Amino acid sequence: MNINELQAGPELDDLVAERACGFVIDRFTFEYDGMFNKCWVWVDNEGKKHNPKPYSTDIAAAWEVVEKMRELGWWIGIETVRGGDEWSVQMGSRRELISGPLPLCVCRAALLAVGGGE
Repeated sequence: MNINELQAGPELDDLVAERACGFVIDRFTFEYDGMFNKCWVWVDNEGKKHNPKPYSTDIAAAWEVVEKMRELGWWIGIETVRGGDEWSVQMGSRRELISGPLPLCVCRAALLAVGGGE
């Protein structure tokens, strides 16, 4: 999987939650009013359930990824390049020029740092 080609959305958010933030994805199906619905929640290491967050599209949610990576001991550098149209995001020793909105760039950089594309 080429991390720099991943698009923003729930699938990327789940990858970041699981591989960078340490959540377990709990998927389940339930019946309501005769309809079967597929759902999922994120479960942290203490067993608390969390609703999925839009890490790849919302800057406040993406900043939680930055804070989590910092808590885990990752060095983080974020800067604009080319007049602010692109971002350079560095986590640890990996420095990647990542194009796109900052939340998406943060998610891609976090996955690259933890080897989350394998």
